[in-house]
Amino acid sequence: MTKSVCRGCVAAWILVSGAVISLGAQAEVDNGSAISPSELTSTSYAFPSDLVSNASGTQKANYAWRLFIAANNLTNATLQDGSGRETPVNSFISSGMQPMQSNPTVFESFYHRTEAYPYFTQAGSVSPPIGQTPVYRFQPIDFETDGFTVSDGQYVNLDETNQIGQNFLYYRESNDPDFPVLYMAKVNSVEVNYVWNRAAPSASSSWVFPDGVIEVKAAWRRVADIKNSDPSRYH
Repeated sequence: MTKSVCRGCVAAWILVSGAVISLGAQAEVDNGSAISPSELTSTSYAFPSDLVSNASGTQKANYAWRLFIAANNLTNATLQDGSGRETPVNSFISSGMQPMQSNPTVFESFYHRTEAYPYFTQAGSVSPPIGQTPVYRFQPIDFETDGFTVSDGQYVNLDETNQIGQNFLYYRESNDPDFPVLYMAKVNSVEVNYVWNRAAPSASSSWVFPDGVIEVKAAWRRVADIKNSDPSRYH
């Protein structure tokens, strides 16, 4: 685990893969119908509910695009004010018109895993992060070094060099051939509120997440290390 928080990640890094997982139905089941023009221009586009069972490949593709559209609308959140986190205020079309944006997108403004599951030295000394600017609290893996807090972090915190501690992924075109893809994991406020209002799981108790929980796991690489890279080609 690295101690640094990526500065200007949206400009310097490109999301190369990601997954959005919605657990439970938030509304009527999505039928995977074709994407409409109004969905691309809506300024309050919400994540779809779960997809209808036995969906075709086309329905699954449409559903995946709806997840992507909802995740990539801009928010009003800033590094000075986190009250706009998760709330879309612009359309999907508008959010892709400029390669540089000062506000995070919906998925970027989700809560980092250390915000949802923080390390802190004094129980009860930290308040829930809902609607706050990003603060990251870490405990080094060796558990012998004191934990630390990054209080002026960006919304995109690429703090993991492997996939859940299981494997590393490297890319050949890097200036350093051993430079890995970096990872990030985030959750929405539904999960944060659930976690912060529950006692830790034990052998006699477990957690069952409520409907509406969304988790995002993303892998990133440096734009400068991509041959003939053109940032304008990315959303």
